[in-house]
Amino acid sequence: MGTLEDVFALQEQMSRRIVEGLRLKLTPEEDRRLAARPIPDIRAYDAWLRASQEVFAFTKDAFDRAYQLVHGALEIVGENALLYSGLGFFHALAYDFGISHDPETLQLGERYAGRAIELDPGLGQAHYAMAYVRWKQGDFAGTVREARRAAELDRTIDALWSLGFVLSEIGRMPDARRFADEAVAADPLNAMSGFARGVVEFLDGRFENAAAWFRKYLDKVAPGHPLLLWWLAQSLAQAGRDDEARVVFEQAVATEAVLISDMCALYNLAAEGDRSRVRQALDANTLLQEAAKTDEYFPNFIAACLARVGDHDGAFDWLERSVAWGFSNHRFLSEHSRLHAPLRGDPRFQALVDRARQKELAFEI
Repeated sequence: MGTLEDVFALQEQMSRRIVEGLRLKLTPEEDRRLAARPIPDIRAYDAWLRASQEVFAFTKDAFDRAYQLVHGALEIVGENALLYSGLGFFHALAYDFGISHDPETLQLGERYAGRAIELDPGLGQAHYAMAYVRWKQGDFAGTVREARRAAELDRTIDALWSLGFVLSEIGRMPDARRFADEAVAADPLNAMSGFARGVVEFLDGRFENAAAWFRKYLDKVAPGHPLLLWWLAQSLAQAGRDDEARVVFEQAVATEAVLISDMCALYNLAAEGDRSRVRQALDANTLLQEAAKTDEYFPNFIAACLARVGDHDGAFDWLERSVAWGFSNHRFLSEHSRLHAPLRGDPRFQALVDRARQKELAFEI
């Protein structure tokens, strides 16, 4: 069996071959980082890798296992920037997807990410963890700043796919596509890279292309991945393939990813056209409402569900929240989205689109 040193030596060898192939010259700092060993114990490194996979099941049990794995690794190696960055990211992700949607969880995420940066300000993954915290705080400028720093330092895959996702929500499609393409090129077997690449197609109005990306990654990389299922279902719905969309929404409902499951169940109620049942389901779901109030896309999706059943006042309430929190891709709303089409004849819609356009124009990358 190989040792941890063998693993890092192979990674370094491959990276140096890429650098040589591109005829790049490394600075002394870049050369040092290329030779770095971020977690100096194979047991701790294995725990870190396992934890990083666990969280994308989006269930409480999976997050609990991830926390235990990383804390166990910290007991082995002591304070470690990469492990703290993992805890920072995990807590922000848990807050994002309703696993633990309370201020303390996000504060812990900020604290862990901050400690990671203190220990190693040149670690890309530490800045990425802080980027995710800033994202959930509604600070999109801070998100992009920290994620770009992570990408500049290490070409961190998580930072690349996040930049693709966030910039597509902001409406900066060429930049979003560039970062998402780079994420896929750097790690084509990373489910989140494929996810972000599909989202770029989706928010650019290319719904059939988006569906193909999500299906490809579900088939080849991450079968049953809740996030990919949800976005595949949305892509099919936006493309007018309603029967296929309902089937995939049901598949997502059956997962244990509570927030995603609840949103997909809400959509299927909306597809049945029963306005009262949609309102009852939404009003009764405190977790969904609270999580959507600190997100830019969840309220956008809720608005689409309400628009489908003719509740335009409710739809505008949630769409206002979406734009206020950071969704400024006005072309998606005004030109591309089939699900928001019922709102377009209302004067409130144009006013909202105009505000989104101004936010996009004002955003500096």
